[in-house]
Amino acid sequence: QIMTVIQQTTSQTTSGTSATAESIGNLAKMASEMRRSVSGFALPSSKKAG
Repeated sequence: QIMTVIQQTTSQTTSGTSATAESIGNLAKMASEMRRSVSGFALPSSKKAG
């Protein structure tokens, strides 16, 4: 019975790890797309009076 619990835990961990890896890949893709989409924007330069 202990081996069954270990096997189930291992399976759940593997599934969770795969889902996490997929999420990280999607996040990296979205970050890249966001960088590309805002690359044309620029803030006006400001000069501080001193």
